[in-house]
Amino acid sequence: MLPHSIKRQSAEKTRREIQRAALTLFAEKGVEATTIKSIARHTGLSEGALYRHYVSKDALGQELFIENFSAIARVLAEIRESKGPVNARLSDMIHAFTKAYDQDPILFRFLLLTQHGYLENIDVALPSPIEEIRQIIIEGMDQGKIPRRDPNVLTAMVMGIVLQAATFSVYGRITGALSDISKDLAQACWQAITVAVEGR
Repeated sequence: MLPHSIKRQSAEKTRREIQRAALTLFAEKGVEATTIKSIARHTGLSEGALYRHYVSKDALGQELFIENFSAIARVLAEIRESKGPVNARLSDMIHAFTKAYDQDPILFRFLLLTQHGYLENIDVALPSPIEEIRQIIIEGMDQGKIPRRDPNVLTAMVMGIVLQAATFSVYGRITGALSDISKDLAQACWQAITVAVEGR
């Protein structure tokens, strides 16, 4: 019999292969149009073997979304908690996001195109990129660098600018590396959240 550690490594390798196949198919066809059978075929596994790792396609999709959504949040949190001016850290957060997008566009296509189906089921206690952006905006308001307004509205403005650019990249409307325009995106975000609103 194989030692337990080798069995575990083999199982983890198989799970990674399943995850990558699922990501590719989800990004290309959408979650609804992808079947367990097609994921199994893509990995060379039987459907039964795949079910030993995931109870359903939805469970697989949910795990992929949560793991990667949280991983992005941890990267942004590390930047937010570092030293430096708020605007520089926000710019670094946006650059980190765009660089990660460039490194794995298939993953980000999956995250962008499935977010509305999975976000509502995410535990609010889990790390969130949205909350990291919100927290740095609140810090900026506390320092007097950002006019005091509803932080959720300002967070939505930042997310809208960055995610719409990423969506345009997914559909080929923006060509080249997304990180090449990260400074432009950061400047647009900063201007959007620091502009003085008449009457306030």
